[in-house]
Amino acid sequence: LSLKKVRLRTTFASMDSSSPSTLLASCEFHNHVLQQYSDSELSSVIDVAIGAVSFHDSRVITSYKEVQIHGPIFMGEHIEAVA
Repeated sequence: LSLKKVRLRTTFASMDSSSPSTLLASCEFHNHVLQQYSDSELSSVIDVAIGAVSFHDSRVITSYKEVQIHGPIFMGEHIEAVA
């Protein structure tokens, strides 16, 4: 799934966001969360981010990560592609 116009209302969590030890991040401030990723997890995220691949097998993520998009998602406005 490729989304558009949602970057500024997206947050990232280093683990389940219900945990009190969760690190939260935004697109602008995320280094502290990326430091929690293994080398293979980070490499896979980079591959998708730069368009080298459309997706990776989810088994590459060895510990739970969470992304939240705040607000509504409309097919015609926010969905760029479904892979």
